[in-house]
Amino acid sequence: MHDTMNELMQRYDEVTQKLIPERNYFFPSAKDTPHGKGWVIQNFQSLWKKVSTEKTTAYELRHHYATRNINQWIGDSFSFFDKLTYLSMSMGHRSIDETKAYFSIVPAFPNILTELTENSMDDIIPEVKK
Repeated sequence: MHDTMNELMQRYDEVTQKLIPERNYFFPSAKDTPHGKGWVIQNFQSLWKKVSTEKTTAYELRHHYATRNINQWIGDSFSFFDKLTYLSMSMGHRSIDETKAYFSIVPAFPNILTELTENSMDDIIPEVKK
């Protein structure tokens, strides 16, 4: 997370902690329950209209967040599984399988997969000689 966003989240956490002590969710409703899909859609659209005339949805931004992160994994120092786990947790997915669905829409994924598995795949599946 960018430093400026991290600072905003820390300030938000301090204020929210005073309003809802011992809360269960980082972004709770007034009753300390998670916000529903309808709340997300309504509030996102309301805020988006104030800053842009382009059409989009909150879930398109989630897809962009996921695919942008996956595309940036090439050449990074963290292991593939660590990155996948972190992305899954940051998106609030219940399982890594939910996050894996994004691989089908990431253009760079075949390159990532080849880079991460090429040597081990060659050991497992030997080249077929003609």
